[in-house]
Amino acid sequence: MSPKPFVGGNWKSNGSVESIKKLAPSLVAGESTYNKDAVDVVIAPTAIHLPLAMEQFKGSNIQVSAQNCSKTGPGAYTGEITADMIKDAGLNWTILGHSER
Repeated sequence: MSPKPFVGGNWKSNGSVESIKKLAPSLVAGESTYNKDAVDVVIAPTAIHLPLAMEQFKGSNIQVSAQNCSKTGPGAYTGEITADMIKDAGLNWTILGHSER
């Protein structure tokens, strides 16, 4: 069995509470245009907007992803988000390896 393809949108350092609340209904409405069993759709807002995005896409098939994951575990690493934190927040996706870094 081949892996299920996905379409992902990395929002990078863009977005606001207002823009996410405005965009989310349009993306959810677009779910009727593709076969949800054949493809995963994933969006990656900024870390500060993850809870809002999760709320806005709850009940839809659009999944929310973290934009980055620390290579460290817990500890004195200011601003880092660990894999355990991402999982604990209810996320199943993250983006690793960024060309701009």
